[in-house]
Amino acid sequence: GPVAEAGRIASAIMGIATLIAIPFLAWRLFPDHPSAVIAAAANTAFTFWLVNFSRIGLEQITAAALITLAVAAFWQWQQRGGPAWAIASGLALAIALYSYPAAYFLPIALALHAVYAITLASPRWKPKWREAIIVLASFALAAAPLIIFFVQNPDWAMRRSSQAGGDWAQIIPNYIHALGGIVWRGDEIVRHNIPGRPLVDPVQSIFFIVGLLCCLRRWREARFGLLVIWLGALILPPALSAIPEHFGRIAGATAAIALIAGVGVIPVWQRLPRRPAIALVAAAFAFSAARTAYDYFTLWPRSPAYLGTFDFPERIQA
Repeated sequence: GPVAEAGRIASAIMGIATLIAIPFLAWRLFPDHPSAVIAAAANTAFTFWLVNFSRIGLEQITAAALITLAVAAFWQWQQRGGPAWAIASGLALAIALYSYPAAYFLPIALALHAVYAITLASPRWKPKWREAIIVLASFALAAAPLIIFFVQNPDWAMRRSSQAGGDWAQIIPNYIHALGGIVWRGDEIVRHNIPGRPLVDPVQSIFFIVGLLCCLRRWREARFGLLVIWLGALILPPALSAIPEHFGRIAGATAAIALIAGVGVIPVWQRLPRRPAIALVAAAFAFSAARTAYDYFTLWPRSPAYLGTFDFPERIQA
């Protein structure tokens, strides 16, 4: 029924799905780097964003889960081929579009990566064109109801962007602000965040920056190129809005952020002796877990607008 608990249960289920999907994708991307897989899982579990959006009954966590699964299916098709993965890729991509408008940028990201993998990656991807047609057909079939709805109701196609859209002349500064929201100063909306808190904590920020530099340095490898393109394209929804630090609109990029921060652990694991590396990474994860728990259960409820945001006075009166 239309009750708050139902929305929260749905969000919790999608949060669990995200917590499974991101490590699975990390495992498929980096089977030779188990430290990156473990780090991606820890970054997902101990990120304030995931904890919060898994509990408040908003659609962004569904977008994060479905976008991650769509990217995973696309990567499996790219690496393994076959009609089954081609169908799964097309269907998963289309289904993600139904979750949240930020997902509309996902086809752009995957199309860019396909072009990059065919032309610039080393080794270059040589897809079977029959399978590519299957992907497009599966996508078109599953997305058809949404496309037909927008054709019949064109005002709805741009309704959300017209409400939240920013100044296109400010796209570059807004893009920088959106990226800065990850590690420097984040969303000011109490419903989404402790006002001003960056998306990731200080330790995760270090791993994210190191991981991003690693991805850029190894950009010719398709798996690293995928993370850079994914992040770059799915940062556009907040960058194109009036509030570039908006953590709801960054939903499509959250998995890429967790995976890139996971990549940041690889140099630590490779360059330090095993025991110091384990101790350092374990301490980092413990810090993130403790910081998120404190922020969520202690610091966030002290925010001035917290009680009003979640209708506490009305609940007391009821």
